[in-house]
Amino acid sequence: MRGWTVRIHTVPTDVPIPQTVLDCCTSTTFSKADSMAGLWRLIGFLTKRGARAWANLVRAVVFALQSLRASAKSGDQRSMANLTIGVDQVSGLAGWLRSLIRGERFVYLSLELPVNEPRGLPRGLHHRALASATALIIQDEDRLAALTRDYPCRTRQVFFIPNSTMSDIAPDETTGGNYFRDKFALDPVRFPNIVLQAGTVEDGTYPRELAAAFREIEGFALVLHERRKRSPDDPFMAGLRDINSTTLFLSLDPVPFEEIDRVFRSATIGCALYKDFDSNWGEIAMASGKLSFYLKHGIPVLMSNLNSLVKLNERYVIGRVILDPGNAVEVRQELTEIMGRYEELSANCKRCFKELFDFETRADPFFKFIASERQ
Repeated sequence: MRGWTVRIHTVPTDVPIPQTVLDCCTSTTFSKADSMAGLWRLIGFLTKRGARAWANLVRAVVFALQSLRASAKSGDQRSMANLTIGVDQVSGLAGWLRSLIRGERFVYLSLELPVNEPRGLPRGLHHRALASATALIIQDEDRLAALTRDYPCRTRQVFFIPNSTMSDIAPDETTGGNYFRDKFALDPVRFPNIVLQAGTVEDGTYPRELAAAFREIEGFALVLHERRKRSPDDPFMAGLRDINSTTLFLSLDPVPFEEIDRVFRSATIGCALYKDFDSNWGEIAMASGKLSFYLKHGIPVLMSNLNSLVKLNERYVIGRVILDPGNAVEVRQELTEIMGRYEELSANCKRCFKELFDFETRADPFFKFIASERQ
């Protein structure tokens, strides 16, 4: 981190996180407010009453207090040279509260767009946090427009950094093997190709539709890889197996983050399929972590007919847009189109990653900004 000391404050998660950090970084995990005596009932009550924004406000205040206490115990000096980065609504609000008390600069990192947040104190505080930020980090101009429609503010600096990775982070190529082919003992004759949908397996990413479509498609194994640990007996997963028990393979054991490249490198074609629930989903192109990994490894993409993905594909031709993921005829046709132009599309994917998604390049202006602000 170019001369900075980085302290990461977080809460427990069932999503794999990096197990190794740089020497300049330390990580502290706090208890969730939801698990604290006296608070879990309050949060549960607010959630049941539909007051999710108020429940998040409680979580943010508790998180801020824990962060302040940890900094005091570690002897961190209060200074405007310090920088607090808060992510999204809960930790974003917590980071803003912390920065106010410690007299530090505050940066708001938007990964998930707030949608349908009712008016009231939590929304007002969230607005104040955004308006008070020294800088805002968001994925692209379309997501910025969606954010500022609901939270009009004039942040001093905006940095567009996609939800991505760096090009030089990859596993040792000499290890060989194919993660999914080895995991499921896939017959290379029956399944010469692997189609991967990585990330959360939920209705918003069309798992049922894909499972049904791939029952009628030969030569392709469909792998749904969860980012969280899930049980095969989970009713949702059991339902998917009921739909397709022949060409569908469920990968329910997430790998350590350091090994995530093995997962994406194993695919022939990647799926970036999202339902158009709201702007958070609709403007997904630069915010889709899975998409950036597909591109990095030159994996052509089967993507939803969402404006952001369509525009990206028109510019770089990284795969095919599909209208109905549950239509086996359409899916088969688009897979055939991809395989017929595979080398061309793969090269386009790598070029797209290099020009738009490489974190090292895209984040450099932000690092230069905070370095100049510190002087």
